[in-house]
Amino acid sequence: MSEIYKLGSVVGIDIGGTKVCIGLVSPEGVLECSERYATKHGAYTEFSASLLGYVYCFFDKYPHAREAQGIGIGIKGFVDYGKQLLNRSSIISADGPIDLCGLISNEFSLPVIIDNDVHAAAIAEMSLGVGRFTGNFVFLNLGTGAAIGVVDDYRLVRGKTNRAGEIGLSLLHRHDEGELYEMETVASGMGINAEIRRLAPAYAHSILAKKAQEEIVVYLSELLDICRQGDELASRVLDNVLNTLAITLYNIQMLLDTELYVFGGGLAEDGWLLKETEKRLECLCRRFGEKWSAKLAVSQLGADRIGVLGAACLYSDAHKINNPL
Repeated sequence: MSEIYKLGSVVGIDIGGTKVCIGLVSPEGVLECSERYATKHGAYTEFSASLLGYVYCFFDKYPHAREAQGIGIGIKGFVDYGKQLLNRSSIISADGPIDLCGLISNEFSLPVIIDNDVHAAAIAEMSLGVGRFTGNFVFLNLGTGAAIGVVDDYRLVRGKTNRAGEIGLSLLHRHDEGELYEMETVASGMGINAEIRRLAPAYAHSILAKKAQEEIVVYLSELLDICRQGDELASRVLDNVLNTLAITLYNIQMLLDTELYVFGGGLAEDGWLLKETEKRLECLCRRFGEKWSAKLAVSQLGADRIGVLGAACLYSDAHKINNPL
C-alpha cells in the first residue's frame, strides 16, 4: 500500500475550466467512482451554489463516499496554501480570497484541503505514477496553458507564495521580431491558436489562416495533419512550439538538475510532442556542449483521471507530512 494512503478513502474534487470532476479514491489509490459536471463560471454565489449541488449529487449517487476521511480540491488558479484560500481564478469572479474549504467543510462536516490543479497532479504522479520511483522530477502540464510541479526529495516545491511552477508565465525572446513573450502563449493549447493568429497574415493561402479568421479552435492533432499536407504555416507553428518547449526544458534542467520530466495534459497524451521535443533538446545540448541526461515520460495516470486523483492525493499528502489543515 502506498505510504500516503493510510488514512482511508478520500474524495477528490477537480475544478477545471470546462468541467468539475468528483471522485472517490480508495486507500490503494484506485478511483472507485467518479462523476463529471459542467463548470459554472461567474460570480462566487452562483459558482458556490453549483459546486455544493454537484457534491450533493455525488453523495446521493454514491452514499458510501460520505464515509471518506476528507476531501481534496484541485483548482485552476492561485492558491494561498498556508491560509488555504483561493486568491484568484479565471473561473470565479470575486472581490477577494475565497474560502472553498470552509464552504465544503461546513456543508458536509469533512476536513478539506485545497491547492492548484498542477500541484495536485504532481503529487498524484509522485504518489501513484512514475514519480514513485524517483524523488526528484518535474511534472509538466501542457493543456490550455502550461505549468510545472517540481518535486524534490519527495516533497512538492511550493515557493514563498505557492506560485512555484508557473513556467507558462516565464519570458522568452522571439528571434524574428525581437519581442518578449510568455512561454504558454506558444507552447500550449491556447498558445498554438495564438501563434496561428499571429503568423496568419504572412500565410494568407494557408488552411489555418482561414480557420484563424473564422476563430475556429485548432487542436494539436489537426495541426499535425495539416502540417503533413505541406502547409507552411502549420510547419512554422509546430517548429515554434517545439523550440519553445525545448528551450524551456533546457533552462529548467540547468536550474534544477532533475532526473525525470513527466508530461501531462491534453497536448502530451499521445507521446508525439515528447518524442519531438526530445530531439530538439538533443540538438540544443549539442549546440552548447551539454549532454541531456534526464528522462522524459508521458504520464500513465490519464489526462481524464489525474486531476481528481491529484485532488485526493492533496489531502493524503498533507497528512503524510503532518501539515495541519
